[in-house]
Amino acid sequence: MAALAPIAVVAARAADAGASSQPIVASAIEERIEREGARSTLQSLYANPVAWQSALRHMSTGAPRWFRIAEALRAASDSGASSQLDAAVAEALGSNPAFILSHATGSFSPSRICKAPDIDDARFDDFSSALAELDRRVAAVETVSEAELGKVRDDCLASLRRSEAGLRRFFDRE
Repeated sequence: MAALAPIAVVAARAADAGASSQPIVASAIEERIEREGARSTLQSLYANPVAWQSALRHMSTGAPRWFRIAEALRAASDSGASSQLDAAVAEALGSNPAFILSHATGSFSPSRICKAPDIDDARFDDFSSALAELDRRVAAVETVSEAELGKVRDDCLASLRRSEAGLRRFFDRE
């Protein structure tokens, strides 16, 4: 039980504080990963929906520290957690596109993150909100001007633009 303490205590505070609080702090997760490994940390987070959703929201900001946490957890994840981590990093394209694209290798390759939003996420479960999020990602990636990111930017933009057709088909908007 002591192994769950840092995350469990923070998650308990989250439940007490309500949905608007930010219950998870990066340092607690980083320490847990260092001490017990990514797999144990991921299992603990994933088992607590409040903590897991909070961590995903932080990862979706594109903050470098949270991206590194996402990378560590992704290396230990299964299909369900992997797809949610991919979706969080994909969302981060809209906030910190140059950073995300400069790290778009390995676990978070462009094929996994340069896509439409996850329509299973309640925030994007209708056509207009999903399309608005996709447009936000495209606009952000278009701002990337670093020459060394030119190819990955262009490939990502092409993939993002192609994903609009999938949204239109899913929502019967062709």
